[in-house]
Amino acid sequence: LVAPVAPAAPRAVATRAFDASTMEGAQSPFGFFDPFGFSKTSPEALTWYRAAELKHGRVAMLACTGFITQSLGYHFDGSLAKAGLYPSLSTVDVTFGD
Repeated sequence: LVAPVAPAAPRAVATRAFDASTMEGAQSPFGFFDPFGFSKTSPEALTWYRAAELKHGRVAMLACTGFITQSLGYHFDGSLAKAGLYPSLSTVDVTFGD
């Protein structure tokens, strides 16, 4: 048998102050711009927000490129969906003002 040990007192951990205004992207003449206060979260959360913003921006650019490509008349062969799974979608005529 082992005698119970009293829990140790929590130690103070030295943390650096996080200043988001020194991150990349804050430059003159605009400076640091954070109207919704996302930088007041943890550094890990802010890094995640920035990565998500880049990912969504890339998806939006790809969607715009696809829209422009189809509006110029380039179309890929095949249907939008399998007729058995989505019967109403596979018969839709998709046009962009043609």
